[in-house]
Amino acid sequence: MSGLPDKRELARRNRAFLKQVTAASLARHASRLVLNAMISRADMYSDPPIVTLTKTDLIVDTCLCLKSVKSALTNLRREGVIIPTQGLEGGRNRAVTYRFRVVGEGGASPAPDAGQGGQTEARWATALTTLRAENRDRAAAWYVPLRAVQITDAEAHLEAPTRFLASRVSETALNEPLRAALGVRRVTITSTDS
Repeated sequence: MSGLPDKRELARRNRAFLKQVTAASLARHASRLVLNAMISRADMYSDPPIVTLTKTDLIVDTCLCLKSVKSALTNLRREGVIIPTQGLEGGRNRAVTYRFRVVGEGGASPAPDAGQGGQTEARWATALTTLRAENRDRAAAWYVPLRAVQITDAEAHLEAPTRFLASRVSETALNEPLRAALGVRRVTITSTDS
């Protein structure tokens, strides 16, 4: 019986943490539906809260098609809100375990990797937090889809999922807030689509 209050307290803390996850996320539409479905299935008695499910579970919970669920999971992983921890390969009816993360809060974020990659990811996360604070909608539309490849003191190299996004951010006024947030003189953005 003495363990019960501890479990209740843990569940209460986890619910508060997951509210922060939802509030900090830039997820919209299908991604928001998937995030809410994942949170509703989360194990509140684990520390930190985790969820293990299949894409089929998400299809049933959200009434979205498979393509929308896959796209939403990709967006949430790219944003850093969910982090797969087990069953990473996924596949048909194979469950994946995810943990949640409050985007833009150092204490709730996973520890950065050692070496240059970790520094790049940490600087990119800090820049995204700054850009979100300046203009949440602009950050969601233009900066969140970008991925940091390398950030040095003078230059940042980023990747965009489309040529349109790469050219739009590179060649317009969107570039200046990005350079300022990263603290670099030059930002180069390449496209991953050919």
